[in-house]
Amino acid sequence: MALRQSYERREITEIRWINGDDNPADAFTKASPNRALERFIDGNKLTVRVDGWVQRPTSFDV
Repeated sequence: MALRQSYERREITEIRWINGDDNPADAFTKASPNRALERFIDGNKLTVRVDGWVQRPTSFDV
């Protein structure tokens, strides 16, 4: 998995999970997408609610 490899190589510093209804990329990747992209185009505003995140352990935690 490319995302995991990039995280392990420390190429990615933050990973956040966004609410599925807020993901405009679903319009390109899902058979039945949400309306986030349409709302973004119509209103020129993007709402992104964070559902969770990954906290990288510090060097002292390893």
